[in-house]
Amino acid sequence: MIERVYITNHDYEDEKGLVKMGRAESGTPVSINSRVREADFVIGVGNIVPHCYAVWVGGGIIIQPGVCGEETTELIPNGWLAGKLEGNKVRREMDAVALNAGLKSIVNTILNREDEVSHLVIGDPIEAFKQGVETAEKMYCLRGLDTRT
Repeated sequence: MIERVYITNHDYEDEKGLVKMGRAESGTPVSINSRVREADFVIGVGNIVPHCYAVWVGGGIIIQPGVCGEETTELIPNGWLAGKLEGNKVRREMDAVALNAGLKSIVNTILNREDEVSHLVIGDPIEAFKQGVETAEKMYCLRGLDTRT
């Protein structure tokens, strides 16, 4: 099966391999890997894990910063606010960039202490990610700590 899949690494510095997509809500210029932008169906594959700035990694982060240009990647994270997922303007902007870039679905794992897949969320990049965070919070966070709101 792998012979049928073309695999390439994203080079955020390769201006010729990027497509300009206007500006994000904050005014940040958005550029994305042209292969991703031109794809018929974009699926993000990754993990949902705690992150010191983004609160949780997973969902749309596979696109922004994953396959964006240097200026996009450099400017948006400057506003990251640790703490809550809901109402986090930067997270909302990253998700908006991902959806605008064509992200249609995610496949995100949640790992246990042995780094084994404990849970899997598949589906809408926003809703499946939120469901995954609910599960991940129970595994990774102190009881009573809710990072969503």
